[in-house]
Amino acid sequence: MLVPSRYRHLAPIQCELKRIGNACDGGYVIAESSINDSQALVSLGVASEWSFDSDFLKLKPKSEYVACDRGTGFLVHTVAAFRNIARIREGGLDSIMNSLKVAVRFLQLVPPAPLSARRKFIRRWARASRVDPKRDISFEEILSLISCTHGVFVKMDIESGEYEIIPEIVRMESDSPGLFSGLCIEFHDINKRESEFLEKIRILFLSFSIVHIHVNNCVPVTSDFPDVIEVSFVPKQKTDSLERVMSLPIDGLDFPNDPSLADISLLFEI
Repeated sequence: MLVPSRYRHLAPIQCELKRIGNACDGGYVIAESSINDSQALVSLGVASEWSFDSDFLKLKPKSEYVACDRGTGFLVHTVAAFRNIARIREGGLDSIMNSLKVAVRFLQLVPPAPLSARRKFIRRWARASRVDPKRDISFEEILSLISCTHGVFVKMDIESGEYEIIPEIVRMESDSPGLFSGLCIEFHDINKRESEFLEKIRILFLSFSIVHIHVNNCVPVTSDFPDVIEVSFVPKQKTDSLERVMSLPIDGLDFPNDPSLADISLLFEI
């Protein structure tokens, strides 16, 4: 896909990259400097696929970690297993076992509080500000759960909720330069929200630079630009290269989210 002129400023800056997580949906390519500089990982949107989080924490085992998602957690997956007991005669045994396996894996990711003070799970929707105290938590409140004052990496896949949180990230980075070591944001509904998407990118460019883009091929391309893309950022002071990556995906680093479909290429012309 030839990137249209209105999106060509998104061409990533060249830097050393590393893939974290699965070689399909759930894995992301980020800057090596982001990994090296990180002291904490904030993961917004976990669901039942957290290979990025697990691999990141294996690389940085002393990192603080906060995961936030109202739709997941040990109890959520355990309850799902028991609900499937009623369908056991209809082949529900596999669903029960799968739900229990996910519940156990979640405990390995976020052990109970007495076993790991550095890892926390918040069963809330991440928002720019609270709307419903029982369901929501603000991004600023999430950051307050971390003791370090710099080197926070943020991974965000919250189904269009990213648009409201981005101004908060930029505000906090402006107030405390170096607070964030990097960002990986999955942008949704780009075609429907094009002007908002471009505005949020403009805001992000005040403090960050793009180092990688990957198209999520789970969503069909129906316009001249993909509807869902994964974008990785680093703080501006970490980008000393003027070279741009003009063609994506990158062999050996990028893999299709849906392995049954071909990956979607991007070709930039500046």
